[in-house]
Amino acid sequence: MPEIDATRITKGYLVDLSTPDWERLEFQFNPSEVNDDRQLQSKEVTVVGASHPRVIPAAGGARNISFGLIFHRTSESQPMSYVKEQCRWLQSLTYPVESETGVFFPKVQFIYGDLYDITVRVERVQVKYPGRFDGTTLLPWRAQVSLSLKEQVSSSVTLDKARSGDQVYARYDSLDDQAYISGVI
Repeated sequence: MPEIDATRITKGYLVDLSTPDWERLEFQFNPSEVNDDRQLQSKEVTVVGASHPRVIPAAGGARNISFGLIFHRTSESQPMSYVKEQCRWLQSLTYPVESETGVFFPKVQFIYGDLYDITVRVERVQVKYPGRFDGTTLLPWRAQVSLSLKEQVSSSVTLDKARSGDQVYARYDSLDDQAYISGVI
């Protein structure tokens, strides 16, 4: 069996675009499964004399993405609080941000290789601490986190744009303060 070069493995991550330095959390382990769900909202209209009701699109439903992450303190060299800090960072994305212009939820960029590079809102963070805890501090060595994200778009997306990948969205390309508009999902 060939060896895997760990330096070449692409990691997924979340970037908090609401912080001045765009803090990011790189996934320690990539999720083994990602669920991507979108539902159409429609209305049925009864037409007198017709054999079936007519279906009229009312609006597109939100795109919901969910997956699980695992954080594990893998060595004594990692800080004892490593697992707790990763989970708290994720949980903080469900709290509102206050600014001079009002209160809003953090805007987050979800980047997962070539599959996702989209702006989302973190809808739910569910943390489970199974198993081993430190005997002195009771800090966890491991956490299982379930995340639910909701895609955020600034304008309506048509079928043609969704299929071709030509949806225009704001994204960031590096950890410095550069943001640009990209034309490809």
